[in-house]
Amino acid sequence: MAVKFRVRLRIHTGNFLTDNNKEPTFEVGGRRILVTSHDKGDNLNSTKILLNARQFPDKASAVSFGEKLKIAVSLASALRRFGVDTGEDRATSMIGKTVKDEIKEKFGVTLRNDVHGLDVFEDDDHVRFHSMSASATVSTPASVYFKQVDFAYEWAENLPAHLVEAAKLLNNADLADAPNLKLALACSSIETMAPDASWSRSTNSLLDHLILTARSDERTPDEERRHIIHSIQSMKDFGPSVGVRVRKLLDQLGLADQRGKLSKIYRVRSKWLHGKYISKQEQQDASERARSLALDLLFASLEKRGADTKMFTNAML
Repeated sequence: MAVKFRVRLRIHTGNFLTDNNKEPTFEVGGRRILVTSHDKGDNLNSTKILLNARQFPDKASAVSFGEKLKIAVSLASALRRFGVDTGEDRATSMIGKTVKDEIKEKFGVTLRNDVHGLDVFEDDDHVRFHSMSASATVSTPASVYFKQVDFAYEWAENLPAHLVEAAKLLNNADLADAPNLKLALACSSIETMAPDASWSRSTNSLLDHLILTARSDERTPDEERRHIIHSIQSMKDFGPSVGVRVRKLLDQLGLADQRGKLSKIYRVRSKWLHGKYISKQEQQDASERARSLALDLLFASLEKRGADTKMFTNAML
């Protein structure tokens, strides 16, 4: 019999994922996904979720599907503010090889390390994992969530790495407890979406001219002149600042009216980074502004790539 392969994705969510069935199935990317948890009960109600897809003809197709599924889960969660940790594909609990071999020999059961994230292995009904527990307060219907994951699966094809990273950072912001940490993570998501850029040829010529002018200006004290030259040279070498790149991205995506919001966010973050007092309310307001702006940027970036985000948002209604 030909060997088949199985995809297992273990995720931790910020809210309860719920369904009337204990082990519901949903279609994502044309495949049936079995959704389970190790919590007891007659229905699904957990924050630590297992997604399983089986019967892949080879490991390469299983890995390809699993990687796209992981991106889709992260993307859908970020867009609906669900909050998810898709893991780093590493085991969080392990059993020694000797014990595994002994259990395999005595009981015919294959024990695998419990990987938080994506795990691809031979499809075998005798594979077993460790149990998990969970606690949370807010719930989300699994049927709605996986309908959106299915939409996001289509967008995951060739999604640029910076958008994948931005979605991860947004999920981390939703999972964070402290407002200043939420602010930092949401700002990082915003700045991750702003691609690296270089100065135009005319701007480079202008910067060269400024350097030459500063060098020949005998009216300015030597130390100040050296500082000015160094600053201009650094500006030339490293290109536009991340703030300039974000503002340019806002303009490109038709979000120029959000520049004021960005300035307010940066002012609060600058105060925090420089050790100035910021009230908790101010931190919360800034983190919410940053999270909102990051979400607008992510939606606009996907729409620019041809994604029908209206169908995604309608799925929540």
